[in-house]
Amino acid sequence: MANFMNKRRFLLIFNIILVLGLLIMSSLGKNSQSQFSSFNDFLNQVNLAPTAAEKDQLIQSYLSQQRNAVNIPITEQENCTFIYYGVALTVQVAGDFNGWSGEDLQKISDTNLWYITKEFPRDARLDYKLIVDGNWILDPENDRLIMGGYGPNSELLMPDYKMDPAIIKYEYVPSGTIETINDFTSTYRNNKRTIEVYLPPDYDESKQYPSFYVMDGLEYIDLANFDNVLDYLIFNGLIQEIIVVFVPPVDRGVEYYENLDFLSLLTKELIPLIDSTYSTIPNRTERGMMGASLGGFISIAAGFYEESSFGQIASQSGYFESSMIGKYSIGQLDIKFYLDVGTFETSISSTDLLAINRQMNQTMDQVGNTYFYQEVPEGHSWGNWRAHLDDILTYFFPGDGVSKNTTTLATTLPATTTVPTTTTTTTTTSPTTTSVNTTFQTSTTTIKPTTTKSSINDTDTSTTTQTSSDITPISLLGVSLGILTLLKRKLRKS
Repeated sequence: MANFMNKRRFLLIFNIILVLGLLIMSSLGKNSQSQFSSFNDFLNQVNLAPTAAEKDQLIQSYLSQQRNAVNIPITEQENCTFIYYGVALTVQVAGDFNGWSGEDLQKISDTNLWYITKEFPRDARLDYKLIVDGNWILDPENDRLIMGGYGPNSELLMPDYKMDPAIIKYEYVPSGTIETINDFTSTYRNNKRTIEVYLPPDYDESKQYPSFYVMDGLEYIDLANFDNVLDYLIFNGLIQEIIVVFVPPVDRGVEYYENLDFLSLLTKELIPLIDSTYSTIPNRTERGMMGASLGGFISIAAGFYEESSFGQIASQSGYFESSMIGKYSIGQLDIKFYLDVGTFETSISSTDLLAINRQMNQTMDQVGNTYFYQEVPEGHSWGNWRAHLDDILTYFFPGDGVSKNTTTLATTLPATTTVPTTTTTTTTTSPTTTSVNTTFQTSTTTIKPTTTKSSINDTDTSTTTQTSSDITPISLLGVSLGILTLLKRKLRKS
């Protein structure tokens, strides 16, 4: 009798677990297919829903799906859909892609969901904001922010955008020292400013170092993480140890606009001070200058007027006058140049910087200057400029490729980066419509031997551990089937 009762008990448990397993399999089958295959599919379902309540239920389900995927704005191949959910009379989006002029979002009938779909390159990175009833706001559905000269913006990363690991601060990477020169006084400009000087880790006065002068210097530290980039590249052997001088403007619009007095400040006052204070190599071939926008303009001007002072000149999104391009057409200069520009910089203060930089590129090529030029799918922003500092530095001051890294790094890197590898090859992204110094590019296709920019969809799984939230219907089904197997064996024995 006891054996009979035990068999009935086991059969009851067996049936319960079998039903549980079937339910899990059913749930798994439903969850394996997303309710919405694309934004257009979602849009069709919402438009076909007969009531406002059913429409909103679909909207909430779709928003939940995209939030879980961290995919707002919604990116699908080259398509990007900006959305806003809320009560409003008008909603617009403004950003790098439209000259920061608002474009209207469309409202889905009988809902509070607004949207607009645009097409971008798959590797684009862009700043933007929403304008709701005339108020400029950050995208409430997007936690990714990027600091700009006028405060934070929301940041769009398209699926194939490559994050630059050099901009991040790592605990294992030694930091250089930043010293401050207060009240640097210029007789040429009759003003004062604060200069900051980066000294590499293990700075040694018995050695001599190349020097690099950065316009808008304090912003390059605060908004572009220039010091982090230097620390990372030096640590990984990608660049030489260098001294970097960060120079802020006092009156930017005047000083950076081909101002010869400002160039005299640099060459006759600041450079002698730096060379006498720090252990620099006091030679033009080991001294460079760079800047962005107007800072790029004054840097290019320095190359023309002060060739005897600089051997390297870099311009990011240079805001050139056509007269400066004409000056460069006169002949070849004994300077190594770097130029980049964003393909979305076609309307910056009513100026097409993309067209201007293409003209400068063609001029550089025609006169035979040594230079590197690239176009990137970004806008006129610090997010753009900081991502290409490694391009500039590795071109001007290449290292020996020997990393000081002896530590396991996987646990210190965010999911959007990868551990630096031994070698990688990077080529330029110049479009076929522009004339590029192909001889130079061919000979320098390894300008970044170890800086691997990884896709935002890449993840580091080397330290993955399972938590309670990782338990899926598959794992539950496995447990159920295991219990069923044990019960079947027990029944056979009894």
